[in-house]
Amino acid sequence: MDSGGTDSYFFGTIIINCQDNDTKLSLIDGQQRTTTFILLCKALLLRIIQAIKETKKDEESEDLTYGLMKRRDRIIQILYKVSDSQILSVLKDLNSAPIGQVLENNSINELYKNELQTIIESPDFDLAEQRVEKIKYKQKDNKYTNFFKNFKFFHTKLEELSPSEANVFSEYILDKSRLLKYEVGMLNRL
Repeated sequence: MDSGGTDSYFFGTIIINCQDNDTKLSLIDGQQRTTTFILLCKALLLRIIQAIKETKKDEESEDLTYGLMKRRDRIIQILYKVSDSQILSVLKDLNSAPIGQVLENNSINELYKNELQTIIESPDFDLAEQRVEKIKYKQKDNKYTNFFKNFKFFHTKLEELSPSEANVFSEYILDKSRLLKYEVGMLNRL
């Protein structure tokens, strides 16, 4: 993005198993990539909401405000699985957003299966920090799970961006990044 390149950023590949007539999707490969993207989107949503508040309400800033609002709405649709008509109700109170399961974690090895959902459901960074799991006998940042550590990293980095920079970054992430998705179906057994 900083180099001014015109090529899209390639996130990588995910493989999805389609089940129950394609009404339920199960992630076979790309869990870390997907989780990281979701955490980035949540941190970016919080930064964009703040950037909109910081942006002057004058004629010169109309385009910036419009761009920020447009990207904010897209991220809300990604994270909260809502339609265009539901975005305003989500914005009124992120605490009571109609949140579905963003990414179901069926790993038998994951100790903190609900951590991603807890972060997504939190209306701001401070509440996310209060609500997430704290690992016993650990101190400072080591007391947090990797989910929250990654979210905190994104949040901290995005806070350094001006509203204009946040708009450009969000445009790049949402419009100039690519992901290759493979969908595989279950074979009917005789």
